[in-house]
Amino acid sequence: MTNDKSQDEVVAALDLLEDREKRYHETLGQLQEKITAGIESVDRGKGIDGETALQNLREKIISRSPEQ
Repeated sequence: MTNDKSQDEVVAALDLLEDREKRYHETLGQLQEKITAGIESVDRGKGIDGETALQNLREKIISRSPEQ
């Protein structure tokens, strides 16, 4: 009986790892698409300078942070 339970736990763990790997690859693919789109945008002259981008990120982070 314990052997069956152990086997079930191993199978469940492998299923979880498989799901995690699938989500990882999906997320990686989405990120690669966004990077490619960003590079293409910059190549077309549609980009912004790094300092402006960082300032925009700072403002976004501040606006999302809970008030203290």
